[in-house]
Amino acid sequence: MWTPGGRATAVRETIAELCDSPPSAAELIETVATRVRSIVPYDTGSWMITDPDTLLPASILSVDATPALRRAFTKLELDGGDDVNTFDTLSRSVQPVASLSQATDGNLAASRRYREVHRRFGLGDEGGGGGGRARAHRGVGGV
Repeated sequence: MWTPGGRATAVRETIAELCDSPPSAAELIETVATRVRSIVPYDTGSWMITDPDTLLPASILSVDATPALRRAFTKLELDGGDDVNTFDTLSRSVQPVASLSQATDGNLAASRRYREVHRRFGLGDEGGGGGGRARAHRGVGGV
């Protein structure tokens, strides 16, 4: 079983403290995204803010994504299409965090997300989490 190192533990603790008295949802997500990125480098990412009662999306914060990339991911995520690692699928999974390569047994092209978005925008693998509704992407040969 993986255990976080000292820096990761410190980031996790500061995020937990921040959540004790959180700022606005957008400010919280921006701060969390910055802190996570300091431990898990990524080229672009997205964080979905959901209504806590219904889990319906309220807004999406993109990190270093062009408007076209943001639209492509939002459409794919919310159109209800069949793909691995959707926020909905991950949030219901026993393992609510997974990379695209894990979910496709190394065959990224088996994923609709990879075929329709990643290839178009030069992205490689991604890591995603359903509970926190976050997704981080690395460029092909990136970070």
